Amino acid sequence: MRLQALRAQAAQAVAEMMALSEAAKDRAFSEDETKTFDALEAKHKGILADIQREEGLEAAKRAGQQSAAGADPDQAAAVASAKAAGVRVEVEDDPKRGFKDHRDFLGAVMAAGRNPLRVDGRLRRLQAAQGSDEQGVYSDPHGGFFVPHAIAPGILSIAPEDDPLLPLVTPVTMQAPTVSYNARVDKNHSTSVSGGFVVTRRPETVDGTPSRAQFEQITLTANEEFGLAVATERILTDSPQSFVAFIQS
Repeated sequence: MRLQALRAQAAQAVAEMMALSEAAKDRAFSEDETKTFDALEAKHKGILADIQREEGLEAAKRAGQQSAAGADPDQAAAVASAKAAGVRVEVEDDPKRGFKDHRDFLGAVMAAGRNPLRVDGRLRRLQAAQGSDEQGVYSDPHGGFFVPHAIAPGILSIAPEDDPLLPLVTPVTMQAPTVSYNARVDKNHSTSVSGGFVVTRRPETVDGTPSRAQFEQITLTANEEFGLAVATERILTDSPQSFVAFIQS
């Protein structure tokens, strides 16, 4: 009963995550939606861990019952098949179920996905371990890895914030890599407002003081803009989304 309740909770969490993704399929998640989705995902992972523990307990109980009543012929055949394949199987309740490590298990799952007619015997044991319970997508070893999933096209991103300095910047169109501009030397108007040429008031009988403007040249040099990214050949050839197009964008 507890195992069925956990499976129902896992299915409910998945349904809520799918509903949230469907509601925001044409836009990026808001901050609240992101927090909600992360919480649902964490809850789902916790439930799956509880399901795995419960399944392990049930498998241990069945193994004990079978040991008392005699070996199960189907299970013995699966163990023999695994041994024939070169996999070391020490005991019937091996926590790794005959797999050497996670890479060995994932390799078997990928091979089963490529050719469903030739499923590794160790995977069949995991499927049969459910007993009379139904197969479903709530757990990969019990049928979940048979259901393909799709990746939505494009990459979600957040637009950059508006630059407050943009209205204060003077755009410069450069016809060559280096462009020079004539400019007045006065930058802060501490001596004049015209680059050195001073205009004052004087009495009629007082001589005027001469002044002259001063200029300088400001040189703008455009440097190359570049970015360096390293990617493996597999990413460049097998990724459903073009890595090069992502860099260019």
